[in-house]
Amino acid sequence: MSEKYKGAKSYRGELVDGDTFRLNVNLRFLFNCFILFSTIIGSAYHIKSEIDSAIRRLSELEERVDSLQEIHDEEMKEIVEELKWYQKNINPFAKRKKK
Repeated sequence: MSEKYKGAKSYRGELVDGDTFRLNVNLRFLFNCFILFSTIIGSAYHIKSEIDSAIRRLSELEERVDSLQEIHDEEMKEIVEELKWYQKNINPFAKRKKK
């Protein structure tokens, strides 16, 4: 180790005496890496929770649409029955029974 020790700007690895490995890591670089990975993991978790929330709201909306569709079908049946009654009783072109 004839060289003067130099500090690491971010990280530096070197072999010393053939079988020893020295790794120099700057604490600021280590802190920045921790912040970066924490941000990535936090963003992924936030996106996952938003997707789960959207799926839950979608299933609630599908249930509501199904219930509204059933109500609509029942109302349409009533309207068709009323229309048949009106066509039968009010239609002037309908054949009337003779006494």
